[in-house]
Amino acid sequence: MMSEGFKNHSMKRSAFFTALSFYARVLTGVLAAIGIVSIIALQTGWLTLFSEADGRALQSDALPLNVRESTVAANGKKVIMSQMIPVDSSLTYDISAEVRSIAPANVKNGVALTYLGVATFDKDKKETRGGPGTYRYAGASNFRLYSDAGWRVLSGSITGEGDEAHTQFRPGTRYVRIVALLNYVSGDEKAETAGMTTEIRNVRFAPRLNMNSGK
Repeated sequence: MMSEGFKNHSMKRSAFFTALSFYARVLTGVLAAIGIVSIIALQTGWLTLFSEADGRALQSDALPLNVRESTVAANGKKVIMSQMIPVDSSLTYDISAEVRSIAPANVKNGVALTYLGVATFDKDKKETRGGPGTYRYAGASNFRLYSDAGWRVLSGSITGEGDEAHTQFRPGTRYVRIVALLNYVSGDEKAETAGMTTEIRNVRFAPRLNMNSGK
């Protein structure tokens, strides 16, 4: 006959493995849920995995769009993109943002080079390239943002399709992401832009309203 002690030991082992199996199932469910949420976020554009072909960008974060006083800071070179936005290239879109640069303590008036524009995508949401620029810098291109200037407004517009100018969508564009390239440096500018921080806020992108009421 099985002793009482052996029975109790067997029951404890059984309870332990039952609990272990339960927590393993819970952990598997949590990991699966995280994976599903990540896939949805990537597909909707809230989460961006980014690779910059020309080597300008080292990092990528989510860029808040049409959100008042939501500030994102970039220390060193960084590309920041918004969620994906459907566009009608026959319309004129206005793009703008407020930016400022902050110099290191030992720099009197530093400068950060800034770009603001759009990354273009076709009807299948595949990124398109070609023509001027890695992106279409309709808002600002190589803008010298001095730290003593405080907040500055960058603005511009983009409309139509073509490969002649930054103020055009690429042919076949049906979606865009707003893109800010912050603290870009090259060549002789590396010394004067080293250690700069750039902040960006109040990023706006919207079709221009047609106020004409007809004849």
